[in-house]
Amino acid sequence: GSSAAAALVSGIAALVWEQNPNLSRSAVINILKNAASIYNPHGVRDSQYGWGAIDAERAVMLAKYGFLNVGISGPSTVASTGTKYWTATVTNAGGNINYAWYWNGQFVGSTQTYARAFNSLYNGTAYLELRVTTSVGQEDEAQKLIYISEGIGGGPGPIE
Repeated sequence: GSSAAAALVSGIAALVWEQNPNLSRSAVINILKNAASIYNPHGVRDSQYGWGAIDAERAVMLAKYGFLNVGISGPSTVASTGTKYWTATVTNAGGNINYAWYWNGQFVGSTQTYARAFNSLYNGTAYLELRVTTSVGQEDEAQKLIYISEGIGGGPGPIE
């Protein structure tokens, strides 16, 4: 990078350390990477642009609140009739929490708990995904493979 980029990144790193003086050097680097515009969680950086432009506000919020951790509690195997419930488990959230549930890739809800009614006999699998963001710029997601059993027939019933 350029000398201007080095000064800018140093300034953002100072803001991050000011927010949380107990962070290690590697933790600050991880926060800076996660706050960058083209960060790839697989650790692949662009050969021309590096990690991209750093969002200073996002970096400071990550230092203040930490990385968001999201999970899905609820059954992995369900009967193909009745109503089943899954709940978002969220730790280290700062600000307001926004939930987005997806069933086989289709958006189905935006509350902490997702309920789905099944009304037909069906054997198969479904993919449940939860994406969570906060008003301070944190984001994480969780996935769960759902096994649906009992009988034969149409498919999962309507979404509640």
